Amino acid sequence: MIFRKLVYEDLSYIYSWLDEDDYLRRGVLDEYVKKGLGYGIEVDRKIEAIGLINLIKELRYAWLLGARVRREMRRKGLGEFLTRRLIEESIRLGAQRVALSTSLDNKAVIRIAEKIGMRNPVSIIMYRLRTEYLTSYPTGLIAEGDLIDLVEKIVYSEDHYIIFIEHPYVWIPVKIINLKDLVYKDLVTICVSKDLDAITFVYKDDRGRSWTHIVRSSVVSSSYESIKTCSEIMSLDSFNGIILISNRSVLWDHYIKNIGSRDYEWGFHIFDYQQDIS
Repeated sequence: MIFRKLVYEDLSYIYSWLDEDDYLRRGVLDEYVKKGLGYGIEVDRKIEAIGLINLIKELRYAWLLGARVRREMRRKGLGEFLTRRLIEESIRLGAQRVALSTSLDNKAVIRIAEKIGMRNPVSIIMYRLRTEYLTSYPTGLIAEGDLIDLVEKIVYSEDHYIIFIEHPYVWIPVKIINLKDLVYKDLVTICVSKDLDAITFVYKDDRGRSWTHIVRSSVVSSSYESIKTCSEIMSLDSFNGIILISNRSVLWDHYIKNIGSRDYEWGFHIFDYQQDIS
C-alpha cells in the first residue's frame, strides 16, 4: 500500500466507485486535489481509498474529512492505514491538533479512531426546526460588553465546540479561537438567558443559512425559549436549524421531549473525535 497525494489523473477511477450521491462529487474532491490536500492509498496502481485534510494554519488545526474506501477493498486495513498516514501528514504540515467526525452508527470508523488513540468523543446533535413554530419570547438577551467576557469565560472553561465560521462544517474547540473577535466582526451573535443557564450562538454559514447553536443548556425550558428568541435575530427565511452539542445524551433526550416531534424536520448525531498531536 502506498500513501500519496492525489492528482487529477486519479479522479476518473475514484469517481467510478464513489457513491452517486456522495457530497465529494459536488466539486469538493476536485477542490482538495487542486489545493494539494487530497490523499489516497494506492494498491496495484489504483487509488482504493481517499481522505482529505482541511488545514487551518492560523490555529495549527487539521480536520480530516471525506475518508472513503472502495467497497470491495474494505476490511483489509486500508481505513486504519489511511487515517494514521493522514495524521502523520497533518503533523508534517504543522498541525498541533487533529480531529475527525463520523456518524453514530459508523462502527468501523469509531473502532479506528479509538484504536489510534482518539478518546472521549463529543456528540454533536443537529436538528432543523420548522420555522412556522418559531415565535417570540422575551427571555433572550444579546450579549454585549462585559457580558461577552463572562460568556467567553464560561464556554472556555466548559470545553465547548463550535463550527469554525471561515471553514464551514469544521468543528473546533471554542477555547482555541478568539470568540470576542468573531462577535466584533459580526460573524457571531451571542444570545443568553437572563440567568445564563442557556447560551446560544447565531451565525450564517457560507450558503447564507442561519444557524442557532446551543453551547450551554442546563434548564431545558429556558434554553428552548432562548433558542426561539435568538432565531429571530436572523431572517426566518434563511433559518436552517439548531445545533446541540453535549456528551450528556440524557440532557438532549429531555430537550427533544420538550420540543415535541412536530417542531423538527430532521436530526442526526455524529461523534467528533479530537486528538492533541503536539
